[in-house]
Amino acid sequence: MSTAVVERERQKESEGEGLPPARRVWVMLAVVCGVSLMSLDSAIANIALPTIARDLAASESTTVWVVNAYQLGSVLCLLPAAALGEILGLKKVYAVGLVVSPCRRLRARSRRRLDC
Repeated sequence: MSTAVVERERQKESEGEGLPPARRVWVMLAVVCGVSLMSLDSAIANIALPTIARDLAASESTTVWVVNAYQLGSVLCLLPAAALGEILGLKKVYAVGLVVSPCRRLRARSRRRLDC
């Protein structure tokens, strides 16, 4: 078989597989960006544990629940976001999430007191 025939066969096989190869790269980058943000959030919460324990005069085993609650809150937002994505479109909801999530983190970081 010639290389042209092999290429045509590959194109026929890949046509029914979803996105074209050029767009797959962008989708993969978007997914990696989202997963990286979630991993970064978890790492930041774990790094802050000793400070939280010291400021609240709590044991380290007690403050682990702070990270669990933080991660649980993040995960609980995924189910409504997935349902909203099915209604409004996955791309739009994902893009809004990538913008809103860092803004939420910056707003929380700028707070000096918990009662604000």
